Amino acid sequence: MATTIVHDLKNPLIAILAFSKRIQEGKGDVDKAAHAILDSAQTMQRIVEKTLDFARPMQMELKEEDMKDIICKVADACKARAEESGVNLSIRVLSHPGKGTEFILTLPFRPSHEEKHPPTRGRR
Repeated sequence: MATTIVHDLKNPLIAILAFSKRIQEGKGDVDKAAHAILDSAQTMQRIVEKTLDFARPMQMELKEEDMKDIICKVADACKARAEESGVNLSIRVLSHPGKGTEFILTLPFRPSHEEKHPPTRGRR
């Protein structure tokens, strides 16, 4: 990650140095150079802000959730994709008071092409 950040900061820094040098030497259009320097500095500022946002520790909130609801939501999210592939996804949730919850996921067996048509041995 550090190499990516350094690379992303290096490009606008090179532009800032180059345009600053041209202004110092009295070469080129000063307004164009100032605009390029400002754009490059703003690019660097965005990179630094994104890096700091990424580096901040996440604030996590712990709360109790019903596992049955979570598993059912995940299964519902997967059902459409499974059905597109010809798989009938079935899930049963059994609660055992004091012992927890049991989840049973049922996927029908679909033999592969090789299982349906085993290779023949020898010549035909």
